[in-house]
Amino acid sequence: MKSEKKFISSISHLLTLHEKGHVDVSIGDDSAVVSVGRHKLVLTTDIMFRGTHLSKLHPEGMGWKAAVASISDLAAMGAKPVALLAAIGFEKNSCAKLGKRIVKGILSACEEYGCIYAGGDTKKAGELTICTSAVGECEAGVLRIGNVKEGDVVAACGLVGNAALGFKSKMLNLGLGEFEKYFETPEAQVKEGKVLAKFARHCAATDITDGLFFSINNMVSRKGFGAVIERLPVSKEWVKAVQKYGLDEQEIVDGGEDYVLACCIRESKFNEIKGMFEKNKLRLIEIGKVVKRKGIWLNGKKMNADGYDAFLN
Repeated sequence: MKSEKKFISSISHLLTLHEKGHVDVSIGDDSAVVSVGRHKLVLTTDIMFRGTHLSKLHPEGMGWKAAVASISDLAAMGAKPVALLAAIGFEKNSCAKLGKRIVKGILSACEEYGCIYAGGDTKKAGELTICTSAVGECEAGVLRIGNVKEGDVVAACGLVGNAALGFKSKMLNLGLGEFEKYFETPEAQVKEGKVLAKFARHCAATDITDGLFFSINNMVSRKGFGAVIERLPVSKEWVKAVQKYGLDEQEIVDGGEDYVLACCIRESKFNEIKGMFEKNKLRLIEIGKVVKRKGIWLNGKKMNADGYDAFLN
């Protein structure tokens, strides 16, 4: 298979045909949403491999990251995490100590975000593999990735590029511990998602796992729009480190795995929502606007918005 995105597109009609009336949101968003009685359950799953996703991490970090990946998908829908399952495939000759340390990492993430580690499965595998599935519940509205209009404010709920810089630091032994922590123990923005969910009719959201430009394009392109980025949500310390070591700024800022929420918010509601963020001591950084012209534009240049592809990278 040449591309994850093309494969998903090729099967989307099959899932649409299979859906019943109680499936509110299916393929194409950060999570699925299923109505069960009066409750809207949010369901997601994610799979990670040692060589692709978990390199340069200690076992507890592997478990933490695998859990946070699924919890972050719930956050992007505005959901409260309820429970998490984890299936772990161990390589031949793996020791019990490794498994216990991974489980401790998963438990730590579940405790941090108030959800139950409800169990899972274990098998032998050709490569260490962790697959997490999470269940959440929407207490307010459901955030949708494609709820975008021309003129919306494009915003980020925090700084990006830190995780990619941390990974680069570990690969090159740069010693940038203040950034390596973002790679080792990323955070899911559950609180931010729940605030946005109160204004779900007026905004779209997604979590930045596959790169800033890809994530924004994944929102705006669904309605045939593009976005002009007026500023990058990065810190001064990040800029200094990237310049000091001669790193490619676009590669690092678009490296993904930040798990920061990106959103598009109606201009008329932006100040009210930003006020709610400030009241809750959360960050909401205005970075651009949704425009008619397709593509993601920065300083008059069209950016590569292909992002990470699980079948190619």
